[in-house]
Amino acid sequence: MALPRLNDTPKYSMVIPSTGKKIRYRPYLVKEEKVLMLANESGNLESIVNAMVEAVVSCCTPKLDPRFLTTFDMEYMFMQIRAVSVGESSDILLTCPHCETDNDITVNVKEAYCKEVEKNPKVKISKDVSLEMKYPSYSDFDFDNENIVEEFLFNSISAVCTKEERFPLAEETSEEIRAFLDSLTSDQLKSIDDFISEMPVVTKEVNFKCGQCNEEQEHKLQGIRSFF
Repeated sequence: MALPRLNDTPKYSMVIPSTGKKIRYRPYLVKEEKVLMLANESGNLESIVNAMVEAVVSCCTPKLDPRFLTTFDMEYMFMQIRAVSVGESSDILLTCPHCETDNDITVNVKEAYCKEVEKNPKVKISKDVSLEMKYPSYSDFDFDNENIVEEFLFNSISAVCTKEERFPLAEETSEEIRAFLDSLTSDQLKSIDDFISEMPVVTKEVNFKCGQCNEEQEHKLQGIRSFF
């Protein structure tokens, strides 16, 4: 007679930031927590990302394809799952900018959010040329690439458009894409950088009083690594 399986039914719901689609999820279990702990102990970015992605996919219903989830989708969803798995509170250190004292702060990770996503974003780089932009997923990244900034830039552009034609970058070689980017001026490249810098990110505002100098502080946590 088989033993009963516990905690494998989704009990909670959340909305995917980039799509607005509502899904259900369950807490991660011991088997998934072990993978997350081992990845975190390794300090290897690829292992950490893969463990996070696997946990999100395993815990959500209906089945998700990580190729179609942005990096901020994954981070937001993982934080919601972690909150029901090990608790909503996370203890972090924040440094007072006035006296440089480290303060122990408790934050509620369930209150983290992503700003509204722009649909079909475009960046105009000249009178006749614009770029169709996209928000990359972790599946887009080659973690062996030493230039992660260039990798992120490549994966943020979906197509190059002129008045007459549209050139999907998925149909171009890496050499062609690099040659195109190298042909841009600094101002044109900055337009792309501005899009990336304004990309949604997991965020929470934190207000605290420094335990040393009693100064009231306002701090913004951004990115999943800021919360743990």
